Amino acid sequence: MVREAPLTPNTPPLPPGTCPLSPTAWWLGSLAATAPPAGFLPPVSFGESAQVKRRETDKGGSSVNNLQQGMIMSRGWREPCLHKPSLAALDQSCVCHSREVLYSCRAADTETMVEENERPQAGFQFSNFGRNEALVARGFQMPKCRKTGTTIAGIVFKDGVVLGADTRATEGDIVADKNCCKIHYLQPNMYCCGAGTAADLEMTTQMMASQLELHRLNTGRQVPVIAANTMLKQMLFRYQGYVGAALVLGGVDKYGSHIYSIHPHGSTDRLPYTTMGSGSLAAMSVFEARWKPNMELDEAKQLVRDAIAGGVFNDLGSGSNIDLCVITKDGATMTRPYDVANVKGQRVGKYEYKRGVTEVLNTVVRPIEIVSETVKVVSEEDMDTA
Repeated sequence: MVREAPLTPNTPPLPPGTCPLSPTAWWLGSLAATAPPAGFLPPVSFGESAQVKRRETDKGGSSVNNLQQGMIMSRGWREPCLHKPSLAALDQSCVCHSREVLYSCRAADTETMVEENERPQAGFQFSNFGRNEALVARGFQMPKCRKTGTTIAGIVFKDGVVLGADTRATEGDIVADKNCCKIHYLQPNMYCCGAGTAADLEMTTQMMASQLELHRLNTGRQVPVIAANTMLKQMLFRYQGYVGAALVLGGVDKYGSHIYSIHPHGSTDRLPYTTMGSGSLAAMSVFEARWKPNMELDEAKQLVRDAIAGGVFNDLGSGSNIDLCVITKDGATMTRPYDVANVKGQRVGKYEYKRGVTEVLNTVVRPIEIVSETVKVVSEEDMDTA
């Protein structure tokens, strides 16, 4: 509790217009012999008449007052104060008792004050919108989203799982590769389809394949599919979605056939059929219309083929061929390509012009005259093999 003490006769009066909150007015009571910290400015609280306490312990410690970006913060207050006291606008009186100081001020300019009862409102917050607009006005470029395109899918059938993917790799609006492989090897009993950033997918699947092989060698047993799912989700969750790897994991172990969808931020789902990538909606519509439990192999392969083809023909980020991987208890069979969805058309016209079709208007021949020739000898240095 802070107790007020009357000003003693020995207390020198403040010069007119001097704010006792400034470093020049560090004359209060028993703190007169203590040098003020550089740029010390006690915080000012809310309301027209405000009182701010600054407590110092007998051990010499004190609460830290930070002045950052024009906002005065105090450990003892719930909210920051945006009020900047000036020498002429304040009328203060200062009192002191022992090691505790009580400041009292009354601000003349109330437009810069913050309401004491102001609290964050519930619902959507659009405060960042104004901040973003201000940054753009100052010349900062807004970040751009990276568009990736792929259609990958997987289903569970009677004897195992079938994975499928397209083969188009894009770089913005450019088709970078027409025949890339999006079905990655993890273990003999499990494969993984990848959508997202190609470099992230390659490194993620290669690293997981290495870790799963070490797991198999260490235990001497077949790696269960749920172990790969757990390792992938834990690895991706650490990066909070910044590793652009959306995966469809499929495999068969002693517990049965499994299909998992793994999102870049680390969440996973175990489903009888799933799709990922930019063409996933078109592929999912095929699955929802035609999938059924205990499908035969040929029927399951045709279903996955049609689902990937739906993404190929309805999504610009997907295209080219369709790859399939069938995994059963006897092993995995990779078929690449299973179907060529987009057959390149044959060029029927000829775009060569015969000589003489285009008229030559004029011809200029300029002879080249050699003025002089010099040969520079370059000394050879022995290669340093140390």
